[in-house]
Amino acid sequence: MRGWVAALLIGLAVPATAQQSPATCDGSWARLSEALPVAVSAEIATEGPLCVATNVVANESFAQTRIDRLTWEGQGLDRYGDEGVPPRSLVLTVERARSVSLTGDPHTDYVRQAQARQEALSGRLELRWDQLTNRLFLDVLNVDFPGESALRMSGQAGGVDLSSMSALRTSLGSAVLSSLTIDVTTFGLFEAYLLERFVMMTIPRETDPEVAMPEVISEFARQIEGLPETSFSAETKAAMIAFLEDVPSPSGGLRLTLAADPPLGWIRLFPNWLSNGVSRDPATLLEGVRIRVEYSPRSASQ
Repeated sequence: MRGWVAALLIGLAVPATAQQSPATCDGSWARLSEALPVAVSAEIATEGPLCVATNVVANESFAQTRIDRLTWEGQGLDRYGDEGVPPRSLVLTVERARSVSLTGDPHTDYVRQAQARQEALSGRLELRWDQLTNRLFLDVLNVDFPGESALRMSGQAGGVDLSSMSALRTSLGSAVLSSLTIDVTTFGLFEAYLLERFVMMTIPRETDPEVAMPEVISEFARQIEGLPETSFSAETKAAMIAFLEDVPSPSGGLRLTLAADPPLGWIRLFPNWLSNGVSRDPATLLEGVRIRVEYSPRSASQ
């Protein structure tokens, strides 16, 4: 589900307008649907400046994703729908998105679909592009998970040219990240989305995770201690280690802020970080990059 929802977030980005026409909304939705990796159906309508998709359903093999309501707004949707020209800004909302594994048995699938509503996600994305400076601003990315878990993100990137598809493709290689802020509130979020991958990547199958995890955490802590102090302060390293020590069930607030001067980009990353498959000194990659991590452990509803 996360892959094609991400495509929704990018593909419907458009500037604001006073009133949308049904043809514009239909065209932009059709363009997006064609680009998605799965078959998607929806009921499309307009509400003032908003394009609205309701009863969104994406079917995969033995899986189904549903979104109760999507809205997007802006000027220039007609150009996106007609030509696929990259849009310049976005306000997109997603209400109650959830995915369910299907069995083919109507009774079981009915129950699972009802249960999935209790695990639904909602979110809001706001993007805008400054054509004078070729800067892309992620003003808001909010995702609300079940319970009290949530994700908040904002950032800025430079060297992004959305004037045409060819300009976008050309600019991707020189795009740079200048700032990023990520706020995560996790009460089961880490376990639901990251723990399985973390365990599979760090602990061999034949090893008992309960026995191996303390050593895994200790090794990560040693690596964190070795990070360059020019980019990671002692307080940041302590926060990162404290979060790791709470694995498998960290809970509370985690904030990461990144500021890069000069900005961090692909051209800078690969020539300096990889050489014949061998990692180079992280200080070379992180020159001018300041990363701050704050961790505030707490229980839910505190």
